[in-house]
This record gives sequence, structure tokens and C-alpha cells, in this order.
Amino acid sequence: MKRPFFILMILLIFYFSNIFTVSCESNLKNDFIYGIWEGVHNEKNVIYKFNKGESCEFIYMNSKSDTIEFIQGNFEINFKNNPISLSVKNIPQLNHPLYTIVNFENSEYIRLANFSPRWKIRPIAFDRKTDIVLKRQKILKGKI
Repeated sequence: MKRPFFILMILLIFYFSNIFTVSCESNLKNDFIYGIWEGVHNEKNVIYKFNKGESCEFIYMNSKSDTIEFIQGNFEINFKNNPISLSVKNIPQLNHPLYTIVNFENSEYIRLANFSPRWKIRPIAFDRKTDIVLKRQKILKGKI
């Protein structure tokens, strides 16, 4: 019962603070990541938002303890790498960047490996037991 409330609150915050972006799927290489993605990881509801201009926001909601954690930064994605690499830097909440790999399952789902604090120990393969699977949220302006 708490999960829908948390999700609705976060989506309303994105909408009313005028910071959400409607994803543009015309260029699947560069624009595909843009938008809001939602999932569950380590018993937390997670929302990842990738903005045009390469800023990002990650929200981790723990419904058991009613806590919410925010991480903001700038992301870089490299489609030339196989697997595709994703880096998040300039994170005020952390004293290190985050590195991972990403796989676009289809137009609705992405899979991220666990984050690493160092580039040299970035994951090189996916592990279905620990991966973060996120579903694209189709939110249109004025349709909440």
C-alpha cells in the first residue's frame, strides 16, 4: 500500500518541479536513455531519471523504514563499448563516481549491472541475481 503512494509522490515532484523529460525514442543510440525508469533493487523501489544535457537523478525509496535517498550527477554513456558503459560523475552525495554497464533489453526495459566506485573494477558482465532491471515510465506532460 505504501509503494503506490511513494511512486505517486515522486512522480508529482518531478512534474511540479518542472524537471521531468519526455523521452525521445527517435534516436535509439543517444536519446534512448532519456526519461524516467523505475524498478526494485535490494528491497528498495528505485527511480532513475536521465535528462537531456546528461544530468541524472537516482531515487531509492525504502518502504520498510520510510526513507528516501537521492543521488544526482552527470552521466556519460558509451554505445561504442560492448557492453555499453555508463558512468555517473560529479555526485555531491558521494566522494566518488559510479561505473556500470547497461543493456537495453527492448524499448521498455533496461538492465544495469551493480555500480562500482572505480573505473577499473566496473562490471564486465551481467549477473541476473544482482542486476538492476528498470521499466520505462510513459509519462506525458499534463497526463498525471
